[in-house]
Amino acid sequence: RADLAPGPSWRVRGELDDARRHYESGLEQYRALGRPREACVALANLGKLHTALGAWDDAERALAEAERAARAAGAAATGAWVTLYRAELLLARGDYD
Repeated sequence: RADLAPGPSWRVRGELDDARRHYESGLEQYRALGRPREACVALANLGKLHTALGAWDDAERALAEAERAARAAGAAATGAWVTLYRAELLLARGDYD
């Protein structure tokens, strides 16, 4: 079973490369296990992390995929988090329209 728990703590401590590797590994494992809801969470976390790194295009791609995955999996709560993370991305890059 993949474990995403260390990712947020690494992100908070500024260990962003470790967090990225952990989220990417978790995403691969969840996909291999056929766990779409968990993969969606990993994608959302990757999007949030890319936003923190200023990697706008990577953040947009991850969050768009997370949104599609949440919708397909019927994961409304995760979809709400994705919407919040997309709003954070728009604010971070100064897109106020």
